[in-house]
Amino acid sequence: MKKFTLQIFAFLAFAFSWQVNAQTSTLYFTAIDNGCCDTEKWVSITTGPDGTGTVIFAQGDGTYGNAQGLLTDAAFTVDDGSTYYINAYDRYDDSWDGDTYEIRSAPAGGGLLVANNGGVSPDDGNDDDATSNWGDTQAQELEVSEAFSYTPPACTFAVVNTSTIVEDCAAGTFMVNVDFTTVGDATSVSDGTTNYPISGTTAMAGPFATGTTQTLSVVHSDVVCDFTIGDFSYDDCPNIVTCGTPLNATYCYGISETTDFLYQSSDGSQLVVTFNAGQVENNWDELIILDSDGTTELYNGYGTAGDLTGLTFTSSGDAITVRIQSDGSTSCSSEGYTPWDYDVVCLACTAGEATATVIEDCGASTYTIEVNVTNTGDATTITDGTTPQTFTGTVTFGPYAFGVDTTLDVEHSDSVCDFTLGTYGFDACPPTNDDCANAELAPVGLGSCGTSVTGNNTGATDSGVAQAGCATATYAGGDIWYQFEMPAGETEIVYTRSASAFSTTQLELYSGSCGSLVEVGCTTSATASFTGLTSGDTYYVRLYDWGNDNFGAVTFCLNTPPTCPLPTALTATGITTTSADLGWTENGTAMVWDIEWGLENFTPTETPSAGTDNVGDNPYTLGGLTASTTYEFYVRSGCSVSDKSPWAGPFTFTTADLPPACGDDFYDTGGVASDYSNSANITTTICPDVTGDAVDVTFTFFSTENNGASACFDGLTIHNGADATAATIDPPGGGTIWCWDRDDATPGGTGDLQGMTISSTDASGCLTFVFTSDSSVTREGWEATVGCSPLTLEDFGLTGFTYYPNPVQNTLTLKGVSNINNVAVYNMLGQEVLRTAPNTMASEVDMSNLQTGAYFVKVTIGGATKTIRVIKN
Repeated sequence: MKKFTLQIFAFLAFAFSWQVNAQTSTLYFTAIDNGCCDTEKWVSITTGPDGTGTVIFAQGDGTYGNAQGLLTDAAFTVDDGSTYYINAYDRYDDSWDGDTYEIRSAPAGGGLLVANNGGVSPDDGNDDDATSNWGDTQAQELEVSEAFSYTPPACTFAVVNTSTIVEDCAAGTFMVNVDFTTVGDATSVSDGTTNYPISGTTAMAGPFATGTTQTLSVVHSDVVCDFTIGDFSYDDCPNIVTCGTPLNATYCYGISETTDFLYQSSDGSQLVVTFNAGQVENNWDELIILDSDGTTELYNGYGTAGDLTGLTFTSSGDAITVRIQSDGSTSCSSEGYTPWDYDVVCLACTAGEATATVIEDCGASTYTIEVNVTNTGDATTITDGTTPQTFTGTVTFGPYAFGVDTTLDVEHSDSVCDFTLGTYGFDACPPTNDDCANAELAPVGLGSCGTSVTGNNTGATDSGVAQAGCATATYAGGDIWYQFEMPAGETEIVYTRSASAFSTTQLELYSGSCGSLVEVGCTTSATASFTGLTSGDTYYVRLYDWGNDNFGAVTFCLNTPPTCPLPTALTATGITTTSADLGWTENGTAMVWDIEWGLENFTPTETPSAGTDNVGDNPYTLGGLTASTTYEFYVRSGCSVSDKSPWAGPFTFTTADLPPACGDDFYDTGGVASDYSNSANITTTICPDVTGDAVDVTFTFFSTENNGASACFDGLTIHNGADATAATIDPPGGGTIWCWDRDDATPGGTGDLQGMTISSTDASGCLTFVFTSDSSVTREGWEATVGCSPLTLEDFGLTGFTYYPNPVQNTLTLKGVSNINNVAVYNMLGQEVLRTAPNTMASEVDMSNLQTGAYFVKVTIGGATKTIRVIKN
């Protein structure tokens, strides 16, 4: 028989009912498996392979080593006096098994009636589970057919009620107390060597040595009724610690281990466990110390990053358990950990007992600690680390400053009993506005902030006011209270918070009176307005930290809405080296504004060091600035001569760097090392150092974010002149903005400046570059060199002429503002190698067949000629 598993099936009991005419008896079938190792599953069939008999069957769950639910009860009727036997059939090879099967009479585990070691039966060639494939769970069939005669036993079975182990740890033995519901014909309980007589309905077997396993059975007057009760063992006796003699233990734990070491004092004393050395895998293998009840954990952890040295634990009673609980990855030996080495000793002294009370002195911002000794035990002194006092009666320590914690230690004649009584402190007394009844008055400003109020909730307690609409906030105490009276004729209050120590500052606004408050609204914002209030009524403000219950200072102010609203959304655009366009959003009807500006971190005043009053332009162009300098500006609306809004700001901006000169490098805003910035709008004009010269800008790298092949998110607009009103030099892909995104899988855009030289043909000799970027993605930008050369008369005729790429791989593109008449290409020897006459504004010169090297390209446009030098790769 091919065996995949059946090992776990051994000694399973099957029950069925056997009816023999007027005689009925319950029989049990036991399968004793001789195979192993693979999953086996019993399946149902309707007949045996020879077509006769009744099948006893069951079905497993397909899990190796799991025998639950393997067999179902099978009842069948036989003729009185007939002969029957058990056959075992293997689905795979239709052969008969050689395993052992037993028939036992009732009750379960009753006397052996028939033992069968296999049989011979015809092979019908059927595969009774046609859906199974090789490697599937194995089918096993048991057939009852004629082979033996059944004769009911003459004896009466005993029925066991309970079997209880009774340990005697002092003697190192245990006994088994067997209690019977029915004794029947049973006479004794046997361990195979000694029979222990049944007295009444019990039998006491043993004693047996702890750590051994004993198999016990019930012996009857007729052996047919004998049956096995089970296996019994005990090895849970504690290690006895002889008081006065320390017990030392060492241990090196394994993987997937949960092992307990139980210790008990010899005289009922408390026990102390101290680790001299030892390691565990940090965060994975736990040292667990259980108190005397075997349940309460005194410790569950890993020492100091896995080092157990110095840990000490004291039990509350006469026993303590040391447990290792390791995972399945590492062990003490596999990792080379230091084995455990610990001592277990009896606590020879009596620990003192005391209670402590903190007494605060709010006027002096100090506290004292009053210790009441209830049991001196063997304690001698109590100390705060500086001042020891006798441990008796009532002892007072302090005063100590608020916010400073103090630890008190109790010392004994035997240091084993020393312990820390506790750590005590007091942060602060409650503020005067700790509850609604003592709410402080908060001034209300008319049109602008009233006098700012700074409160502190350190020491504040829970006011007991339930949350209503703000119930989503988490509140654990620490609120402070304010009140204000709504000014005459006003129905709206504006709250502005300028500073707070809280993680999230919650404000709740109430109407009514203390004890009968009605929530009006709430906010966690730094500024908020509450409308629909009643002129002349008193309102209450409650402040606390939402969520973390932090403590500290909070500053705010209250006011009615301004008659002249504050400007918002300040901006600075069109930034050059010496100017910027300052803008804002007007929220009222003001037509003039005051502007104050200065270097970074200046404060606006009514007499500013730099300022402009009654400005009628928005945006306003601010000039006279210095290049590469950071400025701030404030603005306020002027609704009338006497009615002006508060200052809005500051808004910070930095003027543009000075443009590169001839011979300098030209970079984007990120410089050499970084990407350019978001939301840029920067104009750079590069002019020659000498009047009459012209600027040439050669790009050695170029990458800005494109928007497809014909548009740009970020890019350069190039003007052929001294400002952004000059004519543009446009990219070949359309529009006026150059971009070429090298971060794309396939680089592309409107035009690639890398390798190109842009030359000014304007009378000024200048080029103006306007860089704009959106608010999201950035790229590496560009690197370029600036050169200056004399501007010839030919250049004036070739205004706006561009060419690219350079170096060139195959095709050189030429573009002019009018038709290109002729193009001639010369090698370095002056030989003409290529000529075209396109007569178009744009021309492509095919240089793919030319050898690698330098060439001169002579371009004629409207009678003007320009010669350029091109490198062919």
